[in-house]
Amino acid sequence: MRHPICAHMAGRFLSLIPTLNDDECWPWSGPLDRYGYAKFRWSADGRRFYFLGHRLAYELLVGPIPEGLQLDHLCRNRACVNPAHLEPVTQRENIRRGARGLLTAGQDREIRERYKAGESMLAISEALGLARQTVSYRLHLSGLPIRPRGRPRRR
Repeated sequence: MRHPICAHMAGRFLSLIPTLNDDECWPWSGPLDRYGYAKFRWSADGRRFYFLGHRLAYELLVGPIPEGLQLDHLCRNRACVNPAHLEPVTQRENIRRGARGLLTAGQDREIRERYKAGESMLAISEALGLARQTVSYRLHLSGLPIRPRGRPRRR
């Protein structure tokens, strides 16, 4: 951590997490970074500090992240800050899991079919309850040509 966690900072951070049970994703209600991860900003001593929300949640509610390990989102939802959905793993394991993903063959097929029919990645991700980045990555792996964001497919 770049800045010691104070009680006021922890309280503000936790106020942005919806109260849900441990089995559900805890979607971050604050801003997301460009990769879809929760982003938390804190100002102290005239300086600004930025934290990834899932890392801060883990450190507040579980403890320190072991040296040399990353947190893997077991739910594959980058905006989730539920520490029960996070597991410390090596970078190699995190990449391996992300590439394989936790999608069924049926979900993979449905993503491709919906995209071929002209549905946007955002609409597909919302319909299937997946992160948009997961849908984008699976389409990339499938070899389908990716349309520029926000432009519907020509018929």
